[in-house]
Amino acid sequence: MGAVHALLAADLAKFFTDDHYRGFPAVLVRLPALDADELAELIEEAWRIQAPKTVAQAFDNLSPPPGHPLGAGARSGCPLGVGKGIS
Repeated sequence: MGAVHALLAADLAKFFTDDHYRGFPAVLVRLPALDADELAELIEEAWRIQAPKTVAQAFDNLSPPPGHPLGAGARSGCPLGVGKGIS
């Protein structure tokens, strides 16, 4: 729950909760307040929390196919292929 409190404390313009979600390890997000990189990072972090470690490790070892617009080495491990990875 520390991550929930950290996000809520970081920026209430972007992150919030309501009575229904209090005590649940999640926050609600105001999507228009996020840019694509921030959203990609949040999606990656949420995915990594749920994904088996072996799947996440295998994903980290993938590279974009030749000719992909992100180019070799540009991918951070994010499922959307943008933003920087979260460790």
